[in-house]
Amino acid sequence: IDARPRVCFAVLWNGRTRRFGFNARQSGRIVEMESCPVLVPALSALIRPLRAFMRDENRAYPKKAGVGDVYILMTDVGADILLTLPFEPDFDWRQSAARFAESVGAARISWRTDERADAEPLAVLRAPEIKAGDFTIKPPAGCFLQPSVAGQDALTRSVVEYAGKSKRVCDLFCGAGTFTLPLLRKKRIVKGTDNAPQALAALRRAGDGRVETCERDLFKTPLYPDELYEYDAVVFDPPRAGAKAQCEQIAATDVPRVVAVSCNPVSFARDAAILIRGGYRLTRLRPVDQFAFTPHMELAALFEK
Repeated sequence: IDARPRVCFAVLWNGRTRRFGFNARQSGRIVEMESCPVLVPALSALIRPLRAFMRDENRAYPKKAGVGDVYILMTDVGADILLTLPFEPDFDWRQSAARFAESVGAARISWRTDERADAEPLAVLRAPEIKAGDFTIKPPAGCFLQPSVAGQDALTRSVVEYAGKSKRVCDLFCGAGTFTLPLLRKKRIVKGTDNAPQALAALRRAGDGRVETCERDLFKTPLYPDELYEYDAVVFDPPRAGAKAQCEQIAATDVPRVVAVSCNPVSFARDAAILIRGGYRLTRLRPVDQFAFTPHMELAALFEK
C-alpha cells in the first residue's frame, strides 16, 4: 500500500449528473471514493478536493459534455495533473483550474481533447521533475512511468544488471528515459527510440547531450537488423501488446544480449518464442509484483546469443 505515484480517474458530465472516481472492473460505471490505500498519501489526499473541483456546479459545462479522465503523476516537486476533456475549457474554466492547482500545491495542470492530442498547460507553478538514477527528467504532461517507485527501482536494477558489460545499448520504447539514463553508467553509449517526440525531448534534456534519440513507430517500422548490428545489447519495454514486429527483426541479428521488460505475460511469451526460434536463450527472468491487489505481474528477462 501507499506505493503508486500515478493514477487515472474517470469523470462523467451528463446534464446535472457529475461523477468522479474509478471505473468499476470491466465497466464504464464510475465508483466514487474518499481515498485509495494503494496511492502514495499525497496523491490519495487529492481525491476529495479534485472531486469537488470536477463537480463544481458554479462552472459552465456544455449540456452534453460526456466523459473524460484525470491523469495525475506525483513528481518530486508536486502533482502533475492532466485533464482529458470532451470540451474546450473557456476562460473561467482555465482560471479556476489554475486556482485549484495553486490551492493543492500542484506543480502543473494541463488539458487535452484526447489521448492522441498534445497537452496544453493551464498553469505551471513548478516544472515537474522525476529522478532517474543520477539524472533528473522533466517529463511532458501524461508521460508514462512505472506504477510504483519500488517497482521502477527493481526493474531498473534488473535492466542495468542484465545489460552486463555492454558498451553500446539501444533502448526501444524508451519513453522519457527511465531505463535509458541509468544505462549511461559505466560510460555506455545509449540510443533511445520511441514515437513520442515530447518524451524524447525530455530525455535529451535530461541526458545533457549524452543520449542520441530516434523518433520512430516501432510497431509499424521496427529497427531492422542492419540498424542493430552496432549494438551489443538491446533493451525493449513495449506496451501490453508486446513487440512482435520488433522481436522478429531482433531475432535475425547477432546482438549478444537482449533485455525485455513486460507487463503482459501473454505477449511476453509470444515475443520470447520469436527470439528463441531465432537462436536466443532465455537465461534470466525476474518477476516484479508491483500491482498490489491485482493478478498483474511485471517482469524483466535476459536473452543471450
